[in-house]
Amino acid sequence: MTDWMTTSSVEERQRVLDLTPNEREEELKKWIKESNLSHSMKIDIAVGFNKLELYGVNVVKHILAGKETSSKPFGKSGLTSFNTITYAMCNLTHGSRALSEHLYDGYTHHIENYLNEDIVPFLADKHDYVLLKEFSDVWNSHKVLTNWMYKLFNQIDRTHVGLHKGKKSITSCALHCFYRIVFHDVVRKRVRECVLHFMAQERSGVNVDRDQLKSCVQMFELMGMAANVSDVKSIAEATNLPTDISIYRMELERPLLEASAEYYSLQRVQLLGECSMLSYFAQVERAVRGEETRVKAYLNPATLPRIQATVMQELMIVPSDRVKESFHGILRSADSAITLDSEAFPSDFCAHIKTVFALLLQIQDLPAMVSSSATDAEDSSSSMFTATATGATGTVANNDDLMNAFVEEFEKFLLEGVLKIRDMRASYSAPSAEGEGEAKQVTALTGSAKAAADIEFIKNCISFNRRVSLLLSECLQSFSQLRHCLQGAITKLMGGEIDAGSADPVTPTDMLVVYLDKCLRKDNKDQAAVSEADMDAVLVESVHLFKTIRDKDVFIEVFELFGCCVRPPFVPS
Repeated sequence: MTDWMTTSSVEERQRVLDLTPNEREEELKKWIKESNLSHSMKIDIAVGFNKLELYGVNVVKHILAGKETSSKPFGKSGLTSFNTITYAMCNLTHGSRALSEHLYDGYTHHIENYLNEDIVPFLADKHDYVLLKEFSDVWNSHKVLTNWMYKLFNQIDRTHVGLHKGKKSITSCALHCFYRIVFHDVVRKRVRECVLHFMAQERSGVNVDRDQLKSCVQMFELMGMAANVSDVKSIAEATNLPTDISIYRMELERPLLEASAEYYSLQRVQLLGECSMLSYFAQVERAVRGEETRVKAYLNPATLPRIQATVMQELMIVPSDRVKESFHGILRSADSAITLDSEAFPSDFCAHIKTVFALLLQIQDLPAMVSSSATDAEDSSSSMFTATATGATGTVANNDDLMNAFVEEFEKFLLEGVLKIRDMRASYSAPSAEGEGEAKQVTALTGSAKAAADIEFIKNCISFNRRVSLLLSECLQSFSQLRHCLQGAITKLMGGEIDAGSADPVTPTDMLVVYLDKCLRKDNKDQAAVSEADMDAVLVESVHLFKTIRDKDVFIEVFELFGCCVRPPFVPS
């Protein structure tokens, strides 16, 4: 404190505080009139500062303490007398310095003094939810203090700050003081530890006060504003600025991601030892959804891709043999249903496939998710997610390895289904009793038996294509590599000959053409006949099967060769 910052006696300060707002105002107006300040604009720096402190700053502190309840604590005329004093001080010099510069220093001193003597000791012994609540409360009190102090000292902004480029406005100065003295030097570590502690508890199933956590997390965002703002004139203007999450990123998000990585690394070891891979994948999805819920409840939205990346990066470093076995097991759980003439695969199978594939897509999207949330090129925290994770030999840790393993198993699953459908058709042709071993001949079906077998085969082909296509669109997001697998499977299904060892072999393409021709003939009386109501569905499904065949020209040639009576709608005239 400089020599001119004299402080009134305790008795004098209490005497002024005991006065009513109107009485205080009258005393101050009387002093201004007796000193002829309104006309001379001459004032001693020590006297002027003493009046501002005695009748202004001390009253503001009285307001913050809840001891001043008047809606007009500075009288009916408001702040006119204070504006007169500060205006006079801002237009005079004291030695080699303008009084406005001394007044700016005095303003800063009062803010710092209040924080150091009143707020810091108050927060010193607070912990857990009490600390989080009181930290939010003292910030709200500081905003009240800053508003009132601006009303008392706003002439500084109009003169001293306006003439000195780069000087913080008095509101910006007050906000930065709070960031530096209260947040950075005293509570940031304790508050951060509280937030991380309660998040860890919530992950373990303990109910926490999310509203209080949200309020506290928002303080980290506000501290970014308080630390970096320089020219705002009011608290309202400051709070309407774009969110500055630089302090949030550095002081909360980064430690949060590090703690989350450690937590989920331990979870991975525990869960892999306890769960099947299918249950493990469900746990991973549950963990990702849980973090998403937490972010939406009380963290900044920018944290979502980063914390999801952390979860996936830690939990998906898994043994490659177990991953492939799990994919194999999940897909084979539908083996018995692959040849059934039903609308879709079993619901449990679809739910499992959807869960696993959603996780695989998220793993592939991790680098893009994190880089899109980075604030600048030097944000090194995003680089921890873009590199391939390393693990023990035999682990899947690369973004593409898991998807490639799934695609490989899915292709095998489809090809096995193709083989089953063709084997079912082949079973209609029994080996003849003549001959032994390889010399046995296949007795070809004839007449109505062959026609019925061909129709049943084509119906199975259409059903297979329909159900796998539905699985792709509803559970596998029409992923291009998987759709390519279906195309290859259908091409194998519809290629080659059936009854190849007989005198009258036939291809699935032949069967499809004959099936459609019979469906379209109105006078057809055999098993291929369909009602008018079902005709559209049959044609649509046949078109879908046709579209999946790679060599469509073969189909058209065969259709024309048979001389079918009606051209299907998908064959151009």
